[in-house]
Amino acid sequence: MGKKDKKRKSSVSRSRRREKKEKKKAEKKRGEKEEKRRKKARSDERSDSSSSKGKGKAKESESSEVEDVPPPKVTPPAPVATVATASLDVPLIVSGCQNPTISDIVKGTYFRHGSNHGKPVYKKKLEEVSDDDDLDVLIYYWDDRDGEENCGWWFSPSVGGEMVWAYHPSRKATTPPPAEWNVPHDGPIDKSFSVTAAPELTKKAAEKDDDDDEDEEEEEEEEEEDEEVPKPKEEVKEVPSVEPLPDLTGLSPEEKELALQEAEDRRLMQQIKQRELERKRKAEELRLKKEQEQKALEVEEKKKKKQRNKEQKKKEKEEKKRKEEERLQREKEEEDRRREEDERRRKREEDERRKRDEEEKLRREEERRKEEERRKEEEKERAEREERRRKREEEERLREEEEKRR
Repeated sequence: MGKKDKKRKSSVSRSRRREKKEKKKAEKKRGEKEEKRRKKARSDERSDSSSSKGKGKAKESESSEVEDVPPPKVTPPAPVATVATASLDVPLIVSGCQNPTISDIVKGTYFRHGSNHGKPVYKKKLEEVSDDDDLDVLIYYWDDRDGEENCGWWFSPSVGGEMVWAYHPSRKATTPPPAEWNVPHDGPIDKSFSVTAAPELTKKAAEKDDDDDEDEEEEEEEEEEDEEVPKPKEEVKEVPSVEPLPDLTGLSPEEKELALQEAEDRRLMQQIKQRELERKRKAEELRLKKEQEQKALEVEEKKKKKQRNKEQKKKEKEEKKRKEEERLQREKEEEDRRREEDERRRKREEDERRKRDEEEKLRREEERRKEEERRKEEEKERAEREERRRKREEEERLREEEEKRR
């Protein structure tokens, strides 16, 4: 690719970025004007409603009521509001849709784009290579000022527009609900349609914007440097004028000789002036050449400095990325270590519990065995006592029978 193609491509990319910036500024101003207009309309509605309530009363009572109305209290924002605002700025990804026509229109990535009726508005990010007739796709909330059936979240090319693609009747959600959208807006709920948050895109978008800003600054510097390089001046060479020979007709020889000497002197003076002009021209060319070389050296030095700064930024970015990877690696290792420690502790506790259970089982078996032995001993002793008692009774019976026989 030649230099002309590169310059043409860089100029086209710069013009595209400039148009994108101007478009963003215009949309931001338009959103601010729309928000101011809505606020003014709401304040006018409140003032109209308050004035309609006071009809039929005397002017004195009206003035007293106006004087008694306390000024609106301005409550300081809660500290959690910053976190809520940060969560509202998280990009959204819309995916999945059973209707192919609506899916081609609404699917994509959405970023925060102002607010409407107290809730955020999101706008679909256009593709890098897109048609000129692509529609803007917005997700916004509309309250119940136009009726209950119009209250909820909408997909539309403009806030409050007639053309809509999807609808969700939620009122409590501060951001677009993740599921259960009616697609199309008057159709049934599409189970495959989803709106998910993508916080990881915020950082990528910020890094991309920083890179774009750096590229724009570098290109602007290159343009300024190109403009600063002086172009060599084109010298207009003076054509030496030829001194005409004097008219010698009617002159004496002495006068002819004097006239010829005067013409020769004039010619010599003309040559001296011509050499002086040539010397000045060469001196000017040398001066311009030195200035050009100096400018070229300065431009080269600026380019080298810019290259060094770019390499330094690249190294810093790589160093930052490396540190971030090391931090993530350390966190992962720490998490693995904690997991291993928890696993070891769990195994140790499991082994101790199993060991306690085994010991408890052995103790119970020992107690049961001892109890069995004791019971057997008692039964044995009881049997022996019974045997002795029976023998004693037998001996007494035999003795009584012996006595009876006597």
